[in-house]
Amino acid sequence: MLPDSYAPAFSRLIALRWGFLLLAALGLGLAVQDGMALPWLPMLAVLAALALVNGFSQLLSRRQPVQRPWAVAAALALDCTILGILLFFSGGANNPLVTLYLLPLVFAALVLPVRLAWLLAGLAVVDYTFLMEFFIPLPGSAEDPALAFRLHTVGMWATFCGAAVLMVGLIGRMTRELHARERGINSAPTFIVADSHAVAGAQPASLWQSVIDELAGQSA
Repeated sequence: MLPDSYAPAFSRLIALRWGFLLLAALGLGLAVQDGMALPWLPMLAVLAALALVNGFSQLLSRRQPVQRPWAVAAALALDCTILGILLFFSGGANNPLVTLYLLPLVFAALVLPVRLAWLLAGLAVVDYTFLMEFFIPLPGSAEDPALAFRLHTVGMWATFCGAAVLMVGLIGRMTRELHARERGINSAPTFIVADSHAVAGAQPASLWQSVIDELAGQSA
């Protein structure tokens, strides 16, 4: 993407974070209703920290719009880390919500340079691998296979719904923005959409002369 496009991408990421926090709060509320004995204190602390960071990032981005891809990459890396911490306290890789790692990777592939997107993919793989061995099991999942199956099914449904909404909404919106940009380029005057090699090799005086000649030809 062009450098000036990272500001709206960062703003979109902040909005997606608020949505994630809302869904996480609803999920924890449902877990409380079902009587699950999750480690509430660290999980709520992690969500509260993410909310503070997101609010601060929103205020900061309004004063100084994000112009660098590494800022978006750092925000996505934080999201992967937060997701890993939450999954550590809720079953690790056995939690079907682990597939949520794909969502920041899709975002990274759409808006970031290839190298940064691959770095985030590596971070997600490391997190996933760690969660395969180190995690706190969901309470009651070992003693009650029926409960474990129900939690797994509900988690897969929630993950699918979230991924479907994000991918259709995000990819659809970015596709519309790209089409709008292409239409803007195609509708530009012909002397602006000039051959890049000719412009790069032209001297300032000859370049201005060619623009004047083009304008004179169009007015004739």
